[in-house]
Amino acid sequence: MKENNGFTLIELLAVVALIALLSLIVVPSIMGLLNKNKPKLNSTTEKLILSATEMYLDANQTEFIKAKGAIYCPTVQDLIDNGFMDEGLINIETGEEYNNQLIIKSSYNGYKYEYEILKSNTTCTVNLPDTSKAYIVINTLSFSRNGVTKPKVYSNVETTITVPITTNKIDDNSVLTLKIRKGSSYASGFTITGGKVTSNKATFTVTVPKSAKVGEYVIEVTGGKADKATKNFKIYINPIILFMGD
Repeated sequence: MKENNGFTLIELLAVVALIALLSLIVVPSIMGLLNKNKPKLNSTTEKLILSATEMYLDANQTEFIKAKGAIYCPTVQDLIDNGFMDEGLINIETGEEYNNQLIIKSSYNGYKYEYEILKSNTTCTVNLPDTSKAYIVINTLSFSRNGVTKPKVYSNVETTITVPITTNKIDDNSVLTLKIRKGSSYASGFTITGGKVTSNKATFTVTVPKSAKVGEYVIEVTGGKADKATKNFKIYINPIILFMGD
């Protein structure tokens, strides 16, 4: 009896037809899912740009003064040149690299920055703070334990935060006020010293107690006729406690 070692023409045509039918059903579904996710993925990329912008402005507060009404116009290239972003960030929606000359309009409303990534060929006008008015700038915080500089504040260990301040139009010997907020409530247990203005400078020393809870905190500084200045810091879970227990 002769063995059948292959498919008949009808069987091959049936297989081809089945593959074609599956393609008609599956491919549009996959493409639809990809297209649906493109804006979400592109939104994530834009969030990375805005996060880098926030860090860039925060690290250069003597140049980008937090005063109500101030507008700054950094570009993606500024973020790359200053080490806050890597070269070659891809816009997932288009599959192309972001234009490094895109501008991130950064407007300070007296409490926080509001950001907008401007479209190509859109202008952004810088609005510098009115130096005739009083303002307070909280510069880069530093953390230390037992006199040794540390990168973070951890729970269950007493830590000192140095809060350097730059002021404008606030009289010498004026004493600024610093409060620490967690959420909508002011935190207790922190020891706060300093705040006296001399030649447009002041420094606070904040001692974070062991009992301080993990989470996001906000430093608020007020004084003179200046708008309130704010700066965030975070208390992290102590890795020793996390892995070894109390």
